[in-house]
Amino acid sequence: MSQIGVSDFKYAVLSKDDKEGVSYGEWNAIPGLVSVDIKSSGSVSTNYADNGPFETASNLGDITISIEQAELPDKDRAVLLGHQLGANGEMIYSSDDVAPYVAIAMKGKNADGTAKHVKLLKVKFSEPADSFVTEKGSVDFKNFSVEGKASCRLYDHQWKRTLDERNTGVTPEGIAAFTASVE
Repeated sequence: MSQIGVSDFKYAVLSKDDKEGVSYGEWNAIPGLVSVDIKSSGSVSTNYADNGPFETASNLGDITISIEQAELPDKDRAVLLGHQLGANGEMIYSSDDVAPYVAIAMKGKNADGTAKHVKLLKVKFSEPADSFVTEKGSVDFKNFSVEGKASCRLYDHQWKRTLDERNTGVTPEGIAAFTASVE
């Protein structure tokens, strides 16, 4: 079944990730999700022996995430990129800013009306480009784009979880539980 839409973007700050466990803050929703692109640069290699392919091995590689939003409010931009939001509403950028690790989640809409829920468990975003365009004869919307990289958690080596509503055994209660918390 084809995927025909995406919505319900949210993030939660990762506050602990070690051999003892993992914990996150509360989900923070950001309306206006336009697109999400998740790419792994993993590879499969073949070891040749005895005059032919002997074995293969694969690796996950870098996991790059690109997100396009209709807008990204400054309060969320400050959290996702490690900036400060001043008391007077100004965004303060410093070379000492460090973006935190966050979990992100979204809901993909399937052509049959069901959904596939996706969570990336440990993502760090990088400073996006700012671009501005003058007004012309027609409205030209400029969406906000940000890129990041996903990592495997130290606690359990997980990096992604999905729940497709078409899978056997999926219940409304299971969907609610999956989307309510990162874990």
